Amino acid sequence: MVKTKKHVIQLLVLFMLFTCVLASIFVVEAKSGTWKKDGKGYWYQYTDGTYAKSEWLLVGGKWYYFDSKGYMKTGWLLDGTKWYFLNSSGAMHTGWLKQGTKWYYLGSAGAMKTGWLKQGTKWYYFNSCGVMQTGWVKTGGKWYYFDSNGVMVTDRTVGGYYLGSDGAMIEKSSSGGSTSGGSSGSSSGSSSSGNSTFENKEQTFILNTNTGKIHLPGCDSVREMNERNKKKVTDTLANLKSAGYTPCQRCLKGY
Repeated sequence: MVKTKKHVIQLLVLFMLFTCVLASIFVVEAKSGTWKKDGKGYWYQYTDGTYAKSEWLLVGGKWYYFDSKGYMKTGWLLDGTKWYFLNSSGAMHTGWLKQGTKWYYLGSAGAMKTGWLKQGTKWYYFNSCGVMQTGWVKTGGKWYYFDSNGVMVTDRTVGGYYLGSDGAMIEKSSSGGSTSGGSSGSSSGSSSSGNSTFENKEQTFILNTNTGKIHLPGCDSVREMNERNKKKVTDTLANLKSAGYTPCQRCLKGY
């Protein structure tokens, strides 16, 4: 009797586990239905006559998003705090994405990448708008250099400045020692030496001829700037300041 009861309980547990597995499968894949189209776009209608709206749907192994009216979305989509890109077919994009001259990276779950990204042995950096950066970039108080393919440069001299094994620019402190580019040291001498080194380094800047501000090419303010006010120059920060321009407090704070 005890063995029979134990056996029944085991069967019930197995049945419940099997039911949960089946439920998870059907939650992931869309209910049976068909694609529909009218003059406004595509939607997905279930066999019971209802249709998907304000939700993600997995159809044929690909993710789609339908707006509040039930129409399939394409292009950039902000869902909560994350950005996604839906191809012209409506399918969610993953991996590298090029739009115009800009590169983006969408993770395996579709969310747009910002900040650092490591692929194999290569490091990339994406600004707050998801755009892959090239050239000089300051982040976390340190300066890094990314080549034309967006790959962080290490153990090499660029423009007279040495980049360490971690990619950070190495600067000489006032005491003659080395500091990792832009990081705040314990003495004010090291910090002022670092600022002076950067201000006298010739590099590319974007000037706003309307506001008189100096920006780094990857600054968010450059993207927001009116094209007619943009002026690309190669000069030192010190020279531009002497000419009456002032550093942007978003990308050149502290200078």
